[in-house]
Amino acid sequence: MKNEQAQRRIIAAALFPANSYSTVPSAYEQLLTDKYIDGSLTIYQSIELLEEYHRTNAAPTQRPHR
Repeated sequence: MKNEQAQRRIIAAALFPANSYSTVPSAYEQLLTDKYIDGSLTIYQSIELLEEYHRTNAAPTQRPHR
């Protein structure tokens, strides 16, 4: 079990900060990471929820003024 949990931590550390605009994860990103590490979520579920989170919380793009 410890080996599997260690692998989950390594994967989470590699993936989750890479998807964030900040080096400090949000509370929700940390929650997803924790749920992945403890086995409550699969990597696919975690990534899907993370992508959805970033889509809904992305700053709107602005068009340049002409």
